Formats: sequence, structure tokens, C-alpha cells
Amino acid sequence: FSAIVTAFIIEFYKILQQDPEVTSDQILVTISAQLADIAMLLRQGNSQNLVMPSAATLSNSKPPASAIWVNCFWFSSLVFALLSASLGTLVKQWLRRYIAKDYSSARERTRLREHRYHSLIRWMTPHIITMLPVLLRVALNLFFAGLVVLLHTLNDAVEIVVIALVGSWGVVYIATSVIPSLALDCPYASPEA
Repeated sequence: FSAIVTAFIIEFYKILQQDPEVTSDQILVTISAQLADIAMLLRQGNSQNLVMPSAATLSNSKPPASAIWVNCFWFSSLVFALLSASLGTLVKQWLRRYIAKDYSSARERTRLREHRYHSLIRWMTPHIITMLPVLLRVALNLFFAGLVVLLHTLNDAVEIVVIALVGSWGVVYIATSVIPSLALDCPYASPEA
């Protein structure tokens, strides 16, 4: 999932950067206007009124708000996906330590296992484990949000199709999250519920 999000980011983050050609064009237009003003003032003999523009007026192009939103959603999605992967790696290490075989007596192994089990519970490891799919779901929803915002700026027909698909998935997701709390025999129960 992170690779997919990264591919979208690579293509779209460039919009946040100023285009060097546009900046060069703005600078040349500004210089031309200044030279014309200087020439006119010199012809009039009024060179004391020359005012040089500040650097802020040379380039004022900002990316569109939609590009900023899309990049915020997609970079956040990537962060959540990578957090999930990183946390998954840590949890795997913790669980390996928990099941590590120590070659001692059966009694010592039992005591050590019991100690490790209580430590996992005390340090809320099961709750941390349940956060892994939640982080991925947040990442997926952020990606969808960025996709919808991007398509809103590009094409209405494609946007409507994608919103319908994402909305359908949202209904399924919400239904499978809510139904288990209403029907005890529902097999859709998730660890977070």
C-alpha cells in the first residue's frame, strides 16, 4: 500500500513546487516593466521617484489549495501506512521474545512464560496489536480523500464514479463495523469492537 501511495505522491507533489519557467517568466516581465518605468522617468527628468520592487513582488505563484489538500492527505496516508508497518515489526519482535524457547527446566519455562504474558498484558501489547489494522484503515481513508479531492479538480464524471465506489466501500465498512454490536452471532466482529 505504501508503494502505491508513494507512486501517486511522486507524480503529484511537484505541483507544490514553483515552476522555474514560470518564475523566470515573471522575473523577465518584472524587469521589462522596471526598465520601461526607468526609461520613462529618465525622459521626464524625474529620476528621484525611482522605486525598485522588493523580492516578494518578483514571484508570488502559489500552488492551488486543492493540490495542498491532496498532498496533505497522501503524505499523511503514507505516514500512517509506514507507522503501521513499523509498529508491526516491533510487535513481531515482542512476540518472538514472548515465545522464545529457553532451555531450562519445565518449571522455569512456565514461570518465564507466565512472567512474559503478564508483562505483555501490563504493557497493553494486545491493544497496540489492535492498532495495526486501524492505522492501515486511516491510511486508506486518507488516500481515498486525497483521490476524491484530486478528481474533483480534474473531471466531474470520473469524480462521481470514484465517489460512488468509495462511498459503497464506506457503507460496507461501516455496516460490518456496526452490525457486530447489534447481533452477537455476527462473524464480522473486529478486534477494535
